[in-house]
Amino acid sequence: PMVTLRLLSADLHYPPELTLHTAASGAIGSLAALFLVIERGASFHGVGEVRANIAYLTHLPAEQVAPAIRDLCLRLPWSMPPDELLHALPALAADAPNIARAAVENALVEGLARQAGQPVADFLGGAWQASTPTNQCLFWGPDERFDLLAERYVAEGFSDLKVRIAVGDFAHDLARLSRLRARFGAGI
Repeated sequence: PMVTLRLLSADLHYPPELTLHTAASGAIGSLAALFLVIERGASFHGVGEVRANIAYLTHLPAEQVAPAIRDLCLRLPWSMPPDELLHALPALAADAPNIARAAVENALVEGLARQAGQPVADFLGGAWQASTPTNQCLFWGPDERFDLLAERYVAEGFSDLKVRIAVGDFAHDLARLSRLRARFGAGI
């Protein structure tokens, strides 16, 4: 069957009060998402998603991620059945950046799970759950925003709050943590 590949992009913008800010990246107003769509006739449709603007993890500048995915896609033997291509991908893409391999792998896994009529979790040997405990992250920003978001997240049911530190000075980090403890006690 004919194979069609499409690489789509979308900037996923945070509302102003949720701007991501880390010591490694600085302020990030949006996430640069790339979606790789793989279609093989009517029998296979897979979508994989990766983030381009996470160079602090990938060590690849955002503007190089889409070309890396395209370069990898141009080299892969798309005549192989998707399950065989997935199995061979580590060897076929050993020299490609991890983020490019991840885009292809994500699309192949999602398509194979879809083809099997399974959630991806089940396809990978896990078990789908209606919900799972998770945390919420309090990024760096003005204290008023930090306090407002902490209130919001606790009201939404989060009991684990991850606090980004080391953007300012140590005393400020301690003061922020102390405010959380004073406001919510040891349960958060």
